[in-house]
Amino acid sequence: EQSCRRNTEFNAPISIAGIKRFVAEHTDDQAKWNCTVGAATDKTVAIVGAGPAGAQAAIELRRQGHAVTIFEKLNVYGGMMRVGIPEYRLPRHVIDYEYAYLNKLGVETRFGVEVGKDILFNDLCAQYDAVILCHGAHIGSIIPVDGHKSEGVYSAVEYLKEIAETRTFTRAGQRIMVIGGGDAAMDCARSSWRIGAEEVHQ
Repeated sequence: EQSCRRNTEFNAPISIAGIKRFVAEHTDDQAKWNCTVGAATDKTVAIVGAGPAGAQAAIELRRQGHAVTIFEKLNVYGGMMRVGIPEYRLPRHVIDYEYAYLNKLGVETRFGVEVGKDILFNDLCAQYDAVILCHGAHIGSIIPVDGHKSEGVYSAVEYLKEIAETRTFTRAGQRIMVIGGGDAAMDCARSSWRIGAEEVHQ
C-alpha cells in the first residue's frame, strides 16, 4: 500500500485488506466448498478443543480419511474466537458459517464435554488411535500489584468470556475502570458500554 500511486497523490492508498474482505464475503459459497475426503483409513482421532487449532487439525485429518471426533468444553464452536473476541468485532454467524465445513466433511463434535471431568484423558487414549490436544488456555493475567485480588477485579479473559456467553457481567457494577490500552482493553471498554455501564474509564 505504501507504493500505491493513490497513496502518493491523495495520501489514501487502496486498502488491500478491505478488498480481501469484500471478495471473501461475496464469493464464499458453501456450494463451492471442497468436501472430498480420502478413502477410509479405519483410524480414529480424538481432538480436544474446537478452537481454530482443533478445527484445522480436524479438517486436515478428516480429508486424509480418518474418523475424527472433537470434544469441546463449551457448547459452541470457536474457542477464544467465540468467547474472547466481542460479537461486534466478530459476528457469531460468521463463525457458525465457517465451522459448517466440519459438518460437511463428516467431523463429529461433542459439545459440553470437559476432558478430565466428563471423560477421562486415559479413556480417550484407550478409545482412539490418536489424541490431539488443542484446548487452549482461556486464562487471563492480572497485574500483581497491591489489591489485585480484591473483590471487583477481573481479568479481561474472564470479563469478555462472560459477556460473550451471557451478554452481561452483573458482578462488575455500573462504574468500570479498564487498565491497559491494547485490543483486549479496548474490547473490555466497548463491551462495558454495550452491556449498560454508566461510566467507563481507561
